[in-house]
Amino acid sequence: MDFRTRALWLLGIVVAISAVLVLSYLGKDAPIRDAGAEKLGALIAPPTATQTQTSTSTTPSLVPPKCDELEARIQKFMGGLPRELGAVTGEAADQLAFDTERTIIACGQYLAECEAHPKAAEIYYRTAKLLHLLSARKLVEWQTLHKGDANAGELIRQKRQAYMADIARLAKTAFERLGAEHPLRPRALQIHGQAAAEGDRHDEARAAYEKFLEIFGQDEESDAITIALCRELLELERYDDGIKLARAALEKFYKSDKFPHVNEMLWKLVHSKGDFNGMLEHTRRVETVFPHKLSGGTLKDQEREAYERYLDFNGFRKGYTLFARGDFEGAKAAFQEHIAQIETKREKLQGAGKDIKPEVSIYMDRSRTCLKVLEEIVGLPGPVELELGNTWVTQKTLRLAEAQGKTVGVVFRGVRDERSAVFAGPLSQWVARQPNMELVTVCFR
Repeated sequence: MDFRTRALWLLGIVVAISAVLVLSYLGKDAPIRDAGAEKLGALIAPPTATQTQTSTSTTPSLVPPKCDELEARIQKFMGGLPRELGAVTGEAADQLAFDTERTIIACGQYLAECEAHPKAAEIYYRTAKLLHLLSARKLVEWQTLHKGDANAGELIRQKRQAYMADIARLAKTAFERLGAEHPLRPRALQIHGQAAAEGDRHDEARAAYEKFLEIFGQDEESDAITIALCRELLELERYDDGIKLARAALEKFYKSDKFPHVNEMLWKLVHSKGDFNGMLEHTRRVETVFPHKLSGGTLKDQEREAYERYLDFNGFRKGYTLFARGDFEGAKAAFQEHIAQIETKREKLQGAGKDIKPEVSIYMDRSRTCLKVLEEIVGLPGPVELELGNTWVTQKTLRLAEAQGKTVGVVFRGVRDERSAVFAGPLSQWVARQPNMELVTVCFR
């Protein structure tokens, strides 16, 4: 597919996207019919071989005069975008979305007719950027379109993947065509990685982020890109690679405002790997380093909030880790300390007319639940027997009274529950290889 054909395809994409969004803007209460979605899909579809040949034969050799005008209009809009887009709300947000859609149409016109223009590479980036900015609104649109559909989740996932694939292609083209020293080149590679990640193409995102750090290792966004790369390695279950990267980042970005998030990503990696030593190391780092960070007076509000949030989570995580390691007394002490710390914080906040955040309250409730289990259940004989009669589906059965000295796990799951099957299947295989361990799965309707 030549550049003009690809540009014409892109114009179909952006016009279709914009048409649906503009209609949504002008008539927010109007239902979106499936026929409209089918028409949109037809417009987004790649051109056929016949279309490609026809478009190629009319490739212009000169830049049309209006290219400068379109490019100036696009650049002017981009230069006027608010620095904090999240702060734009209400009618102002609707107007900004409408103006963004009109600019995307201009981008499509430009790329269809101005491939030879000297600023074409920049407009590839601008188009990718604008489409990415509208992605949240597109998600709301798809959720409205498929509300009530039995397979709504899968339909939305497919549309999101296709949408993000287009953004990734535009950003990749921009990166490849921008000059080595162009200031937008790292941003194009960054959007390529973001779009690939959000489109569930995690290996492509990993490659883009690795290339970013290789070429632009000193870029101001290198800390955020490192966190993003760790996240992709987590998605790909490459835990050791992610842990190695995150550990190095803790030292490299100690003074960065992203440091608490690097630390949080390391927790997710060691936790997903089941690395008890790494998990305990994490909790000790948080309880020593984070209070020191918070004692300084130079933190920005968002940075301070991040340190406080993760510190508030840490007491539960410490108890949880000790519980998993079999240190029941240590776990009890950690849960008790965590509950006391959060209760004290709540009292102080309520005295000022405030309260702890909902997620902090959830972590405190988790500590309470685990503490109750440790105090009332752990170490005691099973209160009931597995009297399942003729409902066993295997020849092997189990009675708790006859399982002295063994660790017995009981998992309750719904019949044909796919989510729990993903967990229960590998767990069952793992338990089968462990001595003195049994697993019983009780299914219910």
